Amino acid sequence: MESSDNPMPWKEGSDEHRGKRLLPHIIDYYAHEEPNRVFAAIPRSDDIADGFVDIDMRKMAAAVNQVAWWIDENFLLTFNKSPEKRVLAFIGPSDLRFSILLIAAIKCGSKVMFISPRNTSAQNSALLQQAKVDVLLYADSMSSMAVQLQGLYSSLSILRMPSLAQCLGSQPKHYSFSKSFAELENEHCLILHSSGSTGIPKLVYMTHGTFACTDNDSFMPVPEGRRAQNAAQFNFSPAGRYYSCFPSYHLAGVQAYILLPSFAKTATVVMGPATQPPSGYLLNSIVEQQVLRAIYAPPSIIEQWALEPNAMKKAEDWDFVLYGGGPLAPAIGHRLKHVTDVCQMYGSLEIGQVQMLVSQEDWDYLEPNPYEECDMQEVEEGLYEMVFHQEERFRSRRSLSHNFPDVKTWRTRDLFTPHPTKSGLWRFHSRVDDMIVLSTSHKFWPIPVEQILHGHPLVAGAVLVGNGRPEPVLIIEPRTELERKKMGITALFEAIWPVIMEANLEAPTYGRVRRSHVIFTEPHLGLCRTPKGTVARKPTEMLYSRHIEAVFENGGIFQMRKTGSFDSYLLNAAKNFVRALMQELLPDVELYDSDNIFQTGGLDSLMAVELAQRIRADMAHFGANQDDSVNFWLRLIITHPSIELLAQSLLRVAQTHSSEREHKLLVDQTQQVHHILQELQADFPNKQTQRPDVARQPGGPAIILLGARGRLGPYIVRDLLTDPQIMSIKCLNRGNDGQQAFQRRAKELGLDLDVFDPRLQFLTVDISQPDFGLSPTQLNEILDTATTIIHNLWTVNFALPLVSFKPAILKSVLTVIDLAHRAASRPRIVFVSSIGSAQQWDSATTGSSIATVVPESPMQGLHDAMHMTGYTQSKYIAESLLQAAAKRLDLDISILRLGQVAGPRSMEAGAVWKSHDWVHSLVVLCRASRMVPNDLGPVDWIPVDQMSRAIIDIALRKTVTLTGRESPDVFNLVHPSPIPFTQFADAIQACIGQGPKSQQVSFQQWVDGLIKLPPGTLSVREEIEMARIQPFFSSLIGKRLPTVKTSKAQAASPTLASMEQIDSELMVKWCQHWV
Repeated sequence: MESSDNPMPWKEGSDEHRGKRLLPHIIDYYAHEEPNRVFAAIPRSDDIADGFVDIDMRKMAAAVNQVAWWIDENFLLTFNKSPEKRVLAFIGPSDLRFSILLIAAIKCGSKVMFISPRNTSAQNSALLQQAKVDVLLYADSMSSMAVQLQGLYSSLSILRMPSLAQCLGSQPKHYSFSKSFAELENEHCLILHSSGSTGIPKLVYMTHGTFACTDNDSFMPVPEGRRAQNAAQFNFSPAGRYYSCFPSYHLAGVQAYILLPSFAKTATVVMGPATQPPSGYLLNSIVEQQVLRAIYAPPSIIEQWALEPNAMKKAEDWDFVLYGGGPLAPAIGHRLKHVTDVCQMYGSLEIGQVQMLVSQEDWDYLEPNPYEECDMQEVEEGLYEMVFHQEERFRSRRSLSHNFPDVKTWRTRDLFTPHPTKSGLWRFHSRVDDMIVLSTSHKFWPIPVEQILHGHPLVAGAVLVGNGRPEPVLIIEPRTELERKKMGITALFEAIWPVIMEANLEAPTYGRVRRSHVIFTEPHLGLCRTPKGTVARKPTEMLYSRHIEAVFENGGIFQMRKTGSFDSYLLNAAKNFVRALMQELLPDVELYDSDNIFQTGGLDSLMAVELAQRIRADMAHFGANQDDSVNFWLRLIITHPSIELLAQSLLRVAQTHSSEREHKLLVDQTQQVHHILQELQADFPNKQTQRPDVARQPGGPAIILLGARGRLGPYIVRDLLTDPQIMSIKCLNRGNDGQQAFQRRAKELGLDLDVFDPRLQFLTVDISQPDFGLSPTQLNEILDTATTIIHNLWTVNFALPLVSFKPAILKSVLTVIDLAHRAASRPRIVFVSSIGSAQQWDSATTGSSIATVVPESPMQGLHDAMHMTGYTQSKYIAESLLQAAAKRLDLDISILRLGQVAGPRSMEAGAVWKSHDWVHSLVVLCRASRMVPNDLGPVDWIPVDQMSRAIIDIALRKTVTLTGRESPDVFNLVHPSPIPFTQFADAIQACIGQGPKSQQVSFQQWVDGLIKLPPGTLSVREEIEMARIQPFFSSLIGKRLPTVKTSKAQAASPTLASMEQIDSELMVKWCQHWV
């Protein structure tokens, strides 16, 4: 556009015209007035080691003029088209040409559209046609894509864009531009498209007024004493540089590479090589060469970079870290906040950037500037959607007013949760579209689980899917393919699985991920991502639909193909036999002979049953008969959980008469328990490490609780808080965000309690670390003040072998012993055990299968561990450790052997039997099979709300342990007035009355009947229930459970002593929730 009456229109680019400036004027102004000011620093080559080149304003203005003349020449001569009212599109790698082209096109009066090379050709063709693009400009590297698009859009002209070197390498004459802001404010100049993460990409037309909103950030009012989080924070003093790596065709890229270095007075953008994908490693290499004041990047890049050795040290010199496009992993954010400001950029293509305030403490919350006047509307209890209402007074600072001037109300579809104590602070929760609705009608939000996984050094991305499925499926993208190849997929899975278990704590039980429901991305596919780098859930779910189908098909009743039979007495042949079976069950898993088939291989309950059935059939010709039940072989698998151990065991079975096999299996099992017990006892604390005794502090009991977020924990906390004598309650939690996770768990259970009670504190711990990883201050406070330590933390899974409890769970008992021994306050240890640890009391003491009474005293002798599951063996070992501690260290220890914890007696306020235990599975399978077992022994269950009060009664009892005591106090917590199981069977029948008539049968008939059900009888959900619980049910067949003595517990607990019988009405209420 030729110059008019104003001889120096570029002066309108000066700061005095801020808020009403056009980009070409700004570049020309600085080219005249501050030519050495650096607009951008770009790499000399694809190799960062070659250094960077500074592009100052003089060179930037020359490049803009060069491209403006090039547009004129090609449009007028080659295409015979006037540049005015024409639409150009550009596709290329993320380099400075995007900035140069937009400003040059504005000078020529043309509109520009940036499109993503990551879109499909069909998507891009549709976008080009919708925008009525005349000419597609393309970089050399995109030539084949351009030709393909021309084939799909016949009226499209294509033209190769000059290289960046060509754009920067000349000194053309000045291209005049005389238009004013008033003339162009409402004219479209840039067209961008949405990411398409929730469907087909959509176009958004931006005006010069849209850009001016960023220029107006300096005028945005800010509450006294606060700092604005917007473009104004890039006005570094003195001048400084920031790194960004958003795609140039994305709004964040437009902001980072065009608007900020233009509108900010003192900011220079540092760009990486366009040929290399952004990564934490690349960022670290850039940081080594460039002195930065800030970074503005997607969270995934920050998370990768934060794992570099000197990352936190470098960040100390930065003004801030600004991330946008998705949540930052909490572990990374918490580390960064100690060295620099951690800021979130929130907004969208449609509405632009929303004005925020810089966080002072709560980096993971957004604090909208009150002058932005966001309307937070509650859409579901505790969830709020951010909504904007259009008014003329917002026009100068809201992009929405320019992009969609006719829209009166804009719903972002972004959901937030308020800060529990600080008004005005909001944490992003999820998109409305993110909610997963399972086929069971359960709904859950996957974001908290995904956030935890994003902080793992081996994970590049993770997404939960499962709409319309009975269970969620987790799709994981490894950080690098090198790691996948180096470790192997099995080792990679095992390295990540502990974090998945931790993340599961943030999900409701129905939203938790099973080992068999994890998928790794294909190397050539990865996860579908938006231009910002965040994962696009729906496209990813569509991309991996076949993989997801396979999870549910193979995760149901697994049909094994015929493999070779066990027909040799040689160990290698036995190994080959077991290995072949494992390859059938786990075709995608590489197992070494010594690998744990449960932990490393991911063998689940159903697969274990299938393996037992197959081994039983193949061992028949070695004398196996009906006496060798599937349960015998299942127990053998669980106690010999590797190819090598199982092969050795099968050889012994083959060489042993049937009558001797059970005894050999039990001997092996006992030896394993003995070995693990000895290994743990070797780490016992030294008696000399004890602190001097001090008088307990006045003010009441100070409680330490492990396991506050399980089934019992929230009830224990609630009941402790109702006691005004309690001085403090410290909940030791695995994972961050303990208070909020506990609050969600309590709400899920229908409990009304005050999580902000000043006596209640949540500490983050790592149970695998010495002293649980507590800080010195936290540790000393516990050692000086604690009066009671309640250990209620255990993995309740009857299918896990004993070795699964060894790494952390059993060691946590040693840590509690050590803390109690070292503590000057000499706290009482209260260990929540299981009645299952003593259920072999009769055979251990009398050698008879006739039921006897289980006393309230420690188990005697290692033979007591026979016939137990790995879960109950682990509890037995824990009890043995505590018994030794009482004897050696004179500790006050109480062991509480809990029976079945039932649903709450009080069912108001939405309280339900919220558990996925064997009773729940039994009821669900009764409904499906129309059979109800009626002879499972007495119902001596205790409602959870009464169990918690009984535990507290005993934990806080006044009895003081005498010095020199050599054994712990043991209390059996089962209902003192049990009822026959037939009454529960009647309650089940009352609840499943609709449909075909049900019948009561023996438990043996019920289990056999489930196995013989015709294919298709059970739904997928019910198949999963059966697969998970069948080994446990099989282990109960033929057992006569001993009578459990409770006189000692009743004397210590008024709650237990006065407990009323469970009635039919209560049992029906429990069952109704499940059916």
